[in-house]
Amino acid sequence: LMGHAAAIDGAVNPRHKATVAAVLEQFGAGRGLAYAGQAAVALGAGGLVWAVWRRGVTEAAGAVLLVAGFLATPYAFQYDLPAVAAAGVVLARGRLPWPAAVGVGMGLGFPLLTAMTSRFFWVAPVGMLALLAVAVWAVWWRGEARSGS
Repeated sequence: LMGHAAAIDGAVNPRHKATVAAVLEQFGAGRGLAYAGQAAVALGAGGLVWAVWRRGVTEAAGAVLLVAGFLATPYAFQYDLPAVAAAGVVLARGRLPWPAAVGVGMGLGFPLLTAMTSRFFWVAPVGMLALLAVAVWAVWWRGEARSGS
């Protein structure tokens, strides 16, 4: 895995990676710490997917899976982020309280910002974390109905 990571590091500008590990490295963390942070986020995201899907199959659970998948991988790039917009669109349907609307806006807007400029490279994972929080909220506290019911 580390050999593959080294090959990717040499081929891609780190500011074009939309991952927790890339952000941590850009802020000065060593590679080991960056990958440990990435692993912690991946384990947390996996746990959320497991917990949400145990509650039933819903559109919001699908949004959790989609966003968690992008947060878990150390190989997500800026050009992959439009796929995350599908989760934002699913969550934005209907009325949302303002904190959830802000989270969806961050999830949709921050990846767009990173695509336009590499100056704000760190905001893509932050937006995905906000979108993941809204998706988990939609399943857990809003009590989205199971599909087929």
